[in-house]
Amino acid sequence: MTEATAWRWEQSRFGGGGYITGLALDPFDPQRLYARCDVAGAFVSEDGGARWHARNAGLSEVHEHMVAALVPSPHTPGLVLRCSGDARGGRTYGSIHRSTDHGASWTEVSRAVDFYGNGPTRMFGEVCAFDPYDADRVLVGGYRAGLWSSDDGGLTWTYRALGGERIGCVVPHPTVPGLVYAGTIGDEGISGLWAMGDGPLADVILEHGDVPRGRHGSLYVSRDGGLTWTLRCRMDDWSIGGLALDPDDPDLLLAATRRGVFRSCDAGASFSLCEAGLETGKQYDFVRRDPHRPGRYLAAPHFGEIDIPMYETLDSGLSWQPLKKAYEPGDLTDYPVYIASPSDIGAAISEVVFHPDQPRTFFITGYFGVSRTDDNGTGFTGQGFNGTETTCVEAVIGDPGSERIHVTLADHAPAVSEDGGRTFRAFAPSPGPTAALAVSPHDPDLVVWGAGAKRRNVRNAHLLRSLDGGRTHEFVHTFHGKRFVQALAASRTEAGCFYAYVDGVMDGTPGDSAGLYRSQDSGLTWQQLPSPFPDSVHRLPVEEDWIESELLPCVVYQKRNAAGANQLLACDPYTPGRIYAGEWTLGLYRSDDSGQTWQRADAGLPFGTQRAAVLSHVLPDPERPDWLYAGFSARGLWRSTDAGESWEQILPGGGESAAHNATSVAVRGERIAVVCEPMWWTGTPARVLVSDDLGDTWQDVHPAEHGAVRWKGVALDRAGRIHAVSCGNGIFRATPLPN
Repeated sequence: MTEATAWRWEQSRFGGGGYITGLALDPFDPQRLYARCDVAGAFVSEDGGARWHARNAGLSEVHEHMVAALVPSPHTPGLVLRCSGDARGGRTYGSIHRSTDHGASWTEVSRAVDFYGNGPTRMFGEVCAFDPYDADRVLVGGYRAGLWSSDDGGLTWTYRALGGERIGCVVPHPTVPGLVYAGTIGDEGISGLWAMGDGPLADVILEHGDVPRGRHGSLYVSRDGGLTWTLRCRMDDWSIGGLALDPDDPDLLLAATRRGVFRSCDAGASFSLCEAGLETGKQYDFVRRDPHRPGRYLAAPHFGEIDIPMYETLDSGLSWQPLKKAYEPGDLTDYPVYIASPSDIGAAISEVVFHPDQPRTFFITGYFGVSRTDDNGTGFTGQGFNGTETTCVEAVIGDPGSERIHVTLADHAPAVSEDGGRTFRAFAPSPGPTAALAVSPHDPDLVVWGAGAKRRNVRNAHLLRSLDGGRTHEFVHTFHGKRFVQALAASRTEAGCFYAYVDGVMDGTPGDSAGLYRSQDSGLTWQQLPSPFPDSVHRLPVEEDWIESELLPCVVYQKRNAAGANQLLACDPYTPGRIYAGEWTLGLYRSDDSGQTWQRADAGLPFGTQRAAVLSHVLPDPERPDWLYAGFSARGLWRSTDAGESWEQILPGGGESAAHNATSVAVRGERIAVVCEPMWWTGTPARVLVSDDLGDTWQDVHPAEHGAVRWKGVALDRAGRIHAVSCGNGIFRATPLPN
């Protein structure tokens, strides 16, 4: 048995991807802020948002990184509650965690309440609230489970009311003891933000693990601190995502809804639409009162008519005006390169937090990070989004001949590191996502990648080529109508030869059908190859909804969103013309004549043994002819030493009970690295497994302080470092330390 190796983990500085969906200021320290994310968990800043640190220690399941609420106690320093959850298997579920050290570590306290931290209502208000007058009482609202309360600071929980309602926000009144409001979300609230499906709204709702509940949204009120509740107001197509209450006037309420901002002057019994100067008919995720100026509130539509659509009222909602009608590039400072225009930070503003001591300072959150203004919104700074590397990465590709590491991203162009994974340079902008990429082994500046829309109703796919390492590019081929470039591979034995694997319907249209393609002129032109799959196969993946919408995507039923890619196609590094192509659930195939004819290469592999046993990757050993690796979710890692004629399982060893999701594998010398994505369907945790004796023994080197990282890809460089990429938590590298 080899001696265990110690590893030092570092995170690359490269942002983008997962959305920052909520923000809270620490009541005891205005320099400390808490940000929640839809895929990356919780972040904390202790310097006014200049730097952020992920805070996920103590978490082990993937849904725990999908945060629906992150709320610090106004009574007890360091006490923070976190509500998280997801939808899989036709249901929603979740958990409540508690921290007493500002989020440095977390302890689970309940699984009775469901949340949807990465669902259609993710940008809405907080569904957890501490009672401002009772230090021990806390309220939470579930996605189906109703309203619950705790009387011991969040340690134990009791059901109170509204089971079956879709809770959008829970808001205690700041100056009236016992008075609490809860807003709910109608079915149209999901349609407005989340119509990823092609079918009727009712079908889309069911696909999200939800059930139809009617078009109406409701306002409920409690006058005993959340113990009992009564209906206060109900309207069709309302969907209340946030409430703002006036501490000086208990009868005044402003509500952020799917149809605009509404105002009530009778404590919520009736509402009127705020139309004077405000965009109407649009989703508003928040409305916030300025604590420094009575009568002033801020609100923003999810997508507005101006780049940063912040609106203010100075008369408690009677009239509104834009905070600023137009922003110039100089008004935005210290943003990452993917922030190309003001609209990149103005879309989907989910929260505004005012600084308690500085009247002109407030923070906003949006798709990509937290922005700060110190001049009342005249200009904004992103402060580099330093630390919120919530990048949704699909794949990592190591260059055997250099220090370059390439990554593909679910929401951005590819990127490359030329300093061993410390920093990354983004390629020139191209349609996203960019799940597949290949680098020529003969010319490291020759890069081919696939790009295109991920929504299934608009899904053209493109092949792009760069001759200068991604600084410029050209479109070389387009596939029309619900296509997706699943994988690309470059031949080491034939200069200028590339292969492409395209998902979608196999309709037989020359050059435009799903299937396999080959280029012999450095990616400039492409010819379709005979299909390796049975004639009965008419689309890829064969089980499209299962693979792309339920088992693997980071967002349930958002087709092809960071579902893992670039790993089902491979060129043999030693035998000219030999390529391998796998299909998730169908099998693994080999061609020895550059894709003209095919044979099965999967005898003994666990296809069909259980529904979750899905092929995730195939990788030829770069140093051993005829050696080949194949990884499966739920069924671990397998190896062939005869080009796929026979297979043996090398992970897990010692029995089937030790299930592993072998999501991606890298091999260099005697070292094998495997990243294991945590999955709800397999009940397996996040792991990073390393073997230094070709799989005889294994060591788990997963950085536990990072929680349930959703690993998607792994590579090894010449120095033996691990480069691991994740859906949500960014790009990491691990360096082996001397024993």
